[in-house]
Amino acid sequence: AKLTVGLQTVELRAEEMSDGGTPIVQLLVRSGLSPTGKEARRLIASGGARLNGKKITDTSACISIDMLAEPIELSAGRKRHVRIALADQ
Repeated sequence: AKLTVGLQTVELRAEEMSDGGTPIVQLLVRSGLSPTGKEARRLIASGGARLNGKKITDTSACISIDMLAEPIELSAGRKRHVRIALADQ
């Protein structure tokens, strides 16, 4: 796995996370990787969105609080990457 050192980090607080997880589309917009939800869905549909280097194929996928026990890397295309981490309480 690539190191996420030096990447822009977006911190989420636990109370911001939905019980069932935060939609991946919402995270793409929140992180600045996509301007709108519609564009985020288009990015996923075209195979340009990745989570920790793996292609995201499900536009309804959610990120649970457990998945953020370690920071994750969200990517749009080949050059835009953001690290998503859980903020310290």
